[in-house]
Formats: sequence, C-alpha cells, structure tokens
Amino acid sequence: MSSLVLGLAAGALALFIQRVALCHRGSAVRTAEQAYRFHELRDELQLLVIDGKLSSSSYVYLCLVAIANLCIRNAGVFRLRDLVAMTSQIDQKMEGRSVVKAVQEMNPAVQETAGKIFYAFAQMLISNDSIVRFAFHTARFCQPAIEASKWLLVRIDPTRTEAFRQARRYLQLAHTMGV
Repeated sequence: MSSLVLGLAAGALALFIQRVALCHRGSAVRTAEQAYRFHELRDELQLLVIDGKLSSSSYVYLCLVAIANLCIRNAGVFRLRDLVAMTSQIDQKMEGRSVVKAVQEMNPAVQETAGKIFYAFAQMLISNDSIVRFAFHTARFCQPAIEASKWLLVRIDPTRTEAFRQARRYLQLAHTMGV
C-alpha cells in the first residue's frame, strides 16, 4: 500500500515539474502556430489574386488581408480584452460594407479561404484563454452544456463571455462558407 502511495506521489511530482518546466513553451508554440496559420492564409489570398479569382483592390480582399496581418502581428500576445475589442471593430467594418454577403457571392475558392480565415480567428479567440478554451470544449457536447458554459463565464468575467460568443459566431461564419 505504501508503494502505491509513493508511486502516485512520484507521478504527481513528475506532472508538476513538467507543467512548471514547459508552461512557457506551450505559449511560444501556440504563438508560432497562430502566426504560421495566418501567414498561410494570407498567402492563399495572394494566390487567389494571382489566379484572377479575386481583385487586389476589392474591399473583401483588403478586409481579409487586414484581419490576417493584424493576427500575424499580434499572435499570442493579445490580451483577451484587446482581442474582443478587435472583434467588435472587425464586425463594424464587415457589417458596414456587408463583407460576408460579398464573399458568399464570390468564387468558391474565395469563400473557402475566407471561411478558413474566420475559422482561424475563432480558434485564436478560443486558444488564448484557458477558461474560454475549457468552456468552449465543454460546450461542444450539447445545448445544456452551452448554456452552463455561458452561465459560468458570465459569473467569472463578461469579457470571457464575449470572447465565447464571438468565437461561436466566427465558427458559424466559417461553416456557412464551407469550412
């Protein structure tokens, strides 16, 4: 019995040491992954321009490239509050010119790339905060879990509630565009 307790204690100690030693590494990897993903998406947009499927002077292109560039510059360093504020600014720009409607009327390749950008942006909202990430992954299971997650987030922090809501909205936008 004492060897079992000793084994469990040694395992717990090993996990604790692993968490302490690798905690900064996880954020660096997440930052690099986010930046790489948005670099790739910006390159896809530029290829669409080269192929003639999208004009480099169109408002849709300028808006999508602006989102990608902003996310590249700020990958992993955004505070959740700043990220939520940025989503409201992006929403105002997109709603004023109805970017989503314009994208839906374009070439399927443009729709797919825009959907990927919205999906990556939603993932950025989710992955930058551990509480939002936990609530979002819990909410995948069923509608009552979504309501419970929202209730929990409202009690903890309204900013996290807004991040949760915006992430779900951008994921829905990505799904409407086929991603």
